[in-house]
Amino acid sequence: MFLETAAFARQLRIIHSEPDGIFSPGILFQPGYTLYPFDTKFSTWAANEGLRFYEAWPGLVFDSLAMGFDRSSQPLYSGRLAQSLEGAGKRRLFVIGNWFKQRLLYPVHVWGMSVLRRIPQDGTFHQEGPIHRLAKRRPRFIASFDLSAATDRWPVPVIYELMACLFSQVTRPSLH
Repeated sequence: MFLETAAFARQLRIIHSEPDGIFSPGILFQPGYTLYPFDTKFSTWAANEGLRFYEAWPGLVFDSLAMGFDRSSQPLYSGRLAQSLEGAGKRRLFVIGNWFKQRLLYPVHVWGMSVLRRIPQDGTFHQEGPIHRLAKRRPRFIASFDLSAATDRWPVPVIYELMACLFSQVTRPSLH
């Protein structure tokens, strides 16, 4: 965990060394603010407040930690690759993101799941539910596609644009 923290701290230093207009995950450190979709005025204000908070305290701690590793030969990695063996010689590779980013973005995950839970056509929580719901209408034909081989992740540019539309342009770069 210590090296992962140092890797995150170094990544934040790099992001903060960029010219103005680049916000970091530091904007998500401010406790007590909830960003609501389509409230871009508040989201922009909260992002700026979060950045001020981050630079006043957590940023100083992360920066000093990153400086401690500036001349170190210890390689720092932000996240990991892992695998699961699925039988018949198959392996599934997946990325385990940085712990800090997972914690900072967890409220976005909770919100997204609460939205999906309210959509009757979505099968995230009950995979056969939409098919049973459709079958009650007794259509002549029902087609269902197996997407088990599909990717679990949307392309990053799509995620960035979605976050910009929902929250504000300011929050989008904080997802790096």
